[in-house]
Amino acid sequence: MSENELLNTIRECEEFWGRHRYLIPDSLTSLAIRFLSTSSPEFRSTHSKQHLTKILAAFARFEYKIQEEKRNFPHRRALRCRLLKTVAQGSNTIGILIVLHLQHYSEFLTQEHVLRAINRILSGVKSNGKASYSYRDIPNEISYIYLEIDKTRGRGFSPLEEAQLQKNLVKELHESIESLSPSLFLVRNEEEIFRTIIQISREIITIQDIPQVSISFQEQTGNGFLKFSVVIVRAQKEGALPLKSFTSQLPRTVRFVPEMISNLGTLKKPYFKEANVFSLEVEGSLFIRKNSSIDLRAAREYVSKALGLMIREYRDYNGGLYLKQNEQLKEIKQILGEHENNNKVLMESLFYSFSPTLFQTFILPEAGKGCTSLFLKAIETPLSGNLPFILLKDEQKKYSLVVIKSSHEEVSHFLTKEVANFPYSPSRFGYVTQYIDGMYYIGLLYQYPSDPNWFAATEEKLLQAKNFQKVEKQILRINYQEGDPLSLNPQMAIDLRCRSLQKALFEGLTRLTPDGVAEPAGAEKIEISPCGRRYLFTLRKHLWSNGEEVTASQYERTWKKAIQSVSCLRPDVFFLIKDAKNARLGLVKEEEIGIKTLDKYTLEVWLEIPAPYFLQLVSHPSFFPIFEESGEPYIFNGPFSLYSWKKDLSLLLIKNPYYWDVGNVKLDGVEISVIRDPYLAFEKFEKGELDWIGGPFSTLPISLIKKHKDRLKFSKNVGISWLYCNLQRPPLNSAKVRQALSFSLDREKICQETLIGQIPCKTILPPDISLMREEDIFPPKDPVALFDEGLKELGMTRKDLPPLHICHSHITGQKELVEEIKRQWEERFQISVLTEEQPWNTFSQNLDKRDFHIASCYRHPFFAHPIYFLNIFTEKSNMHNAAGWEGKVFQEYMQRAKTASHPLHYLKKAEEELLAHMPVIPTHAVQYQHLTKENVSKISLSLSGDADFKWMNLHNTEVST
Repeated sequence: MSENELLNTIRECEEFWGRHRYLIPDSLTSLAIRFLSTSSPEFRSTHSKQHLTKILAAFARFEYKIQEEKRNFPHRRALRCRLLKTVAQGSNTIGILIVLHLQHYSEFLTQEHVLRAINRILSGVKSNGKASYSYRDIPNEISYIYLEIDKTRGRGFSPLEEAQLQKNLVKELHESIESLSPSLFLVRNEEEIFRTIIQISREIITIQDIPQVSISFQEQTGNGFLKFSVVIVRAQKEGALPLKSFTSQLPRTVRFVPEMISNLGTLKKPYFKEANVFSLEVEGSLFIRKNSSIDLRAAREYVSKALGLMIREYRDYNGGLYLKQNEQLKEIKQILGEHENNNKVLMESLFYSFSPTLFQTFILPEAGKGCTSLFLKAIETPLSGNLPFILLKDEQKKYSLVVIKSSHEEVSHFLTKEVANFPYSPSRFGYVTQYIDGMYYIGLLYQYPSDPNWFAATEEKLLQAKNFQKVEKQILRINYQEGDPLSLNPQMAIDLRCRSLQKALFEGLTRLTPDGVAEPAGAEKIEISPCGRRYLFTLRKHLWSNGEEVTASQYERTWKKAIQSVSCLRPDVFFLIKDAKNARLGLVKEEEIGIKTLDKYTLEVWLEIPAPYFLQLVSHPSFFPIFEESGEPYIFNGPFSLYSWKKDLSLLLIKNPYYWDVGNVKLDGVEISVIRDPYLAFEKFEKGELDWIGGPFSTLPISLIKKHKDRLKFSKNVGISWLYCNLQRPPLNSAKVRQALSFSLDREKICQETLIGQIPCKTILPPDISLMREEDIFPPKDPVALFDEGLKELGMTRKDLPPLHICHSHITGQKELVEEIKRQWEERFQISVLTEEQPWNTFSQNLDKRDFHIASCYRHPFFAHPIYFLNIFTEKSNMHNAAGWEGKVFQEYMQRAKTASHPLHYLKKAEEELLAHMPVIPTHAVQYQHLTKENVSKISLSLSGDADFKWMNLHNTEVST
């Protein structure tokens, strides 16, 4: 079926849609188009138009309901399910349609999970694979599934069987959702193995003592086996068969891997103590639960029994508690009623969650049953009114039970801390906590209660929790319109988004204060030699987020790797360091670079020339240390650490408790959304779901700037907008043509009418750091005459001039800027100008290859000093010198500035020379425009353009619960 056919079918079913007037037609159309593009032709050809329409209608209705539930109950998992009759496929077939809100990106539910859930209700059911459909909407965290099932025997599904599916399938599906987790890596501690051998060998005193065994889980292997480490110490007779000779007694599902045999000393001749260390590997699929997780307790019990087949009687040295827990759990299961029996997963979760752990071995069977029943009742009972909790009681002769349900995490945490201190025996009192569908539960079980006032004490604690003042976590919510950061590695991602993120995650030797002053940060003490070339950094004793120390050698290794690495985007920023450039070019060895670790906390750096801005430079993320040599960083030393990263969705940073200055970090975290539509981001800002939109993380659309200019906040920085001129493309190889194009621009009109609120700029350097005054620039009276003069020198005229071509990226505002420049040039010079928007990656690559005519681009410096911009034009090879210009006079001035006692004089001369040749045309100095909530304070934006979350704050966040 084609797209038009399906859409026409939807329109034809007016009597159906009439019952669902709340559905938005546009959303139905987009859903239908997505349905067509993500379903197979075989699936569509298998079903009639009417049935496909019915599936779409159910998807649309369930999506609407789930979105509504997400808004009202964001922490609760929403799942909708419907059975559909499929007449065309015959009476034996039922369609199962599911729409599910996934709570985490690692969760998933497949058709295989659904089929297993169905077979737990009705056996002998199979799936018709050709008639299945599944799609996962990642941004909205919603999964859509449709499959058709048949009975392998019989003439179809009876009304009773359909009723069973209707009644039980939703619950089974909830319990079937699988959550992926990363594989674990843990190197076995050999010292612990030897300690275990010594401990259990003390239990072998006579030759009659039975073997002592320790069983511990080691790992899940790549091929799905569970590996258990086993230590056996036994009395062995000289010349007797070794232990491995009995491995034939093991089940075929268990693999024996020998590791070590050791003689521990003589008992009574001819007997001695023998230690055997080996691994037993068992197929993990044997122990999969409903939600596809693996039951390690059952796996260990299986291994324990298998070991009994091999060595007969033995003592499970570290398994006594396991054994007692299993016995107690079996007794509880034997007396469960039908309702509790249908919720075994919950019952087992409650049992194994009781604290203290020892209490699990004393739980009375009737108390375990009662606990499950009361929890199920609490789950089904909604909170009423404004109360943040409900309390349910069950008082019996042998036990007293309380279950508290709360919507506030703080209430649960407060109660848990309080009841843990109740002065009752661990054999008689225990508590359990659960988090289910966005609600917090705590259960208290007191067996053979001897304290008649314990209920009153519990209620008193609950009242204290109700009046507990909750301090909202200070989470700053921002948006990265351009998408995920390219990397967290400071040397591999250098745009403004990444720089702001890296300043949050890492700490360099210095950090800029909100006033722009470079102060010691990772360094506690900084000594500068009289010649200004030697810097001695003494590191303060501070830690990485994994608790390990930050050392000087980590700085040295990171910097030297950046200088040499092809993946480092800006190795040139290190060229101020002695022999860094020569090492990059392969002229000297790495050891000769002027970076040296003197001891664990002392780093010595030698510069090529004195540079008073060096402390400002090392505050840039390029100079941040990295814990390990390769790969994406996952350990940090800054104010925050990365808590989660959902690709194309969000990042969450949380306060780093190991940060040396954590007391001055006011934010508890930063939540970064990835919303590419600026208008959707604005809508979320208006709803209070974002605290900050606009610069420096994204650019506000011109239409929003015009409409809300009274609400805008402005922040100055030293970014600038340039039009790069490719000097290899006529007529841009004429300085007069480039000057004429520059002097003809009406920058006031651009900044006030087109871009709104930007700062006109005629100097190539941003006004705040330019060494020239605009009044020093004398434009010609007639730019058109200068333009013609330049063309004449090239043997060209305006009549035979091919169109000028301006390319720009997709960044918001660039299109409007370039279109206005095109309009002005066409009107002023009577020439043709073409424009082209390119994706950022394409645009950036074309700049690097100099494959453009004129290119519009923003430039933000790493530090606020004229030399940063001027250095770009020192050599053609500089990656930011896309114009490909260099001049001998300019280079002489730059060289003199390096050794002069007053370098600004020569830097000004260099700037004048640059302006005379005009390889780039300045249009305006960048001024950030952003909208922030009123409670966002102490906004810290450096002059180089990036944000520093360390200093920021959210005030007025205390509310009463």
